[in-house]
Amino acid sequence: MREIFFIGLMMSGLYRSLVIGLCSLAAVSAEAVPKLECFEPEHDFGEQVAKDQEIVHRFTLLNTGSEPVKILEIKDCCGVTSTVVPMTIPPGSTAVCTSVFDTRNRYGKQGKQILLVTDIKKTPYIDLRMTGTLLRAIEYSSAVVRFENLMPDGSASATISATNLLAEAVTLE
Repeated sequence: MREIFFIGLMMSGLYRSLVIGLCSLAAVSAEAVPKLECFEPEHDFGEQVAKDQEIVHRFTLLNTGSEPVKILEIKDCCGVTSTVVPMTIPPGSTAVCTSVFDTRNRYGKQGKQILLVTDIKKTPYIDLRMTGTLLRAIEYSSAVVRFENLMPDGSASATISATNLLAEAVTLE
């Protein structure tokens, strides 16, 4: 009878060791992983009349992982300047990427990329975009008028029309 009790005690000790060992192994294999998400990675600013202005958008980034995420670099495309605050984002916290698009001398469809480079090994890049269409404040029926080979004492004329797309009056000089 004592032997059966002793074997039962050894088994329970062995079982306990096995359970503790498996739990330890699970804790080691459940490695901490950083993960950064942006729930609206593309901002469409629509159709706007370009008035040499800046279009500003704030992208909210959320660290859904279990480790801090560091923004190592911000790669903006032409005409865009971005900042991220804070550059190190603790787990469960947010950061804001403020992107400023300078519309001077830009017209037509626009697609601007902001690439955030992080310290996340599996997926180090976060791709953000600003898209839309910029219209000229004044549209001319003929963008270019050429008066070539004008002879002395000669004259030339051309007709163009200008359309003001702004809500306020403009002065043509």
